[in-house]
Amino acid sequence: MIRVKLYANLVEYSKSKKKEFEILWFDGMTIEKILKDEGISKKITKIIM
Repeated sequence: MIRVKLYANLVEYSKSKKKEFEILWFDGMTIEKILKDEGISKKITKIIM
């Protein structure tokens, strides 16, 4: 398990509206996948990266 913490300004764009959450890690997981699963758009993800 890994703990993901979102910056406060990203919480408003997420599905869960949680500031932090835990997910099960697996090979091939990327920050892009985590953000997509949380409902954050590709446009915002590109800005972050």
